Amino acid sequence: MTASDLMIDNFYQPLIDWAHSNHLKMRIQVQGAPADLLRIYGQSDIPEIEVLYADGRYDFLKLASSAGHLFARNTISSETFVWPDHPNETTPELMKTTTADLFAASINRIVYHGFPYESMDRPDPGGFLFRPSMCSSPPFPRI
Repeated sequence: MTASDLMIDNFYQPLIDWAHSNHLKMRIQVQGAPADLLRIYGQSDIPEIEVLYADGRYDFLKLASSAGHLFARNTISSETFVWPDHPNETTPELMKTTTADLFAASINRIVYHGFPYESMDRPDPGGFLFRPSMCSSPPFPRI
């Protein structure tokens, strides 16, 4: 048995089983897991990728959709519309080009990556959680 098998059998599969026992579907992002990513994506009900990881490169986006095709998952999702080191820079044009990239990678459900909280210990407009420095003065004003 490999480390990948141990991780899948002792973490991902029990999580999936728990969700199913509670009549829930499991949407899983496995990027960065030291395991067989295609197998984990395939075992989930909805394989999901995140544009934040690997700078949203096309080959990375294809991991979830490839697993979806291999394991007959009709819905492939992506959490998106936020980019590292670029706070408050989401524009309609950037959303459109990102959406086109996701559709080209066979991702057919887009989950908006929102921010339901703010860093209260930072000056207005607050800290940006995906910036390594957590700089307190983003380039654009809060709207």
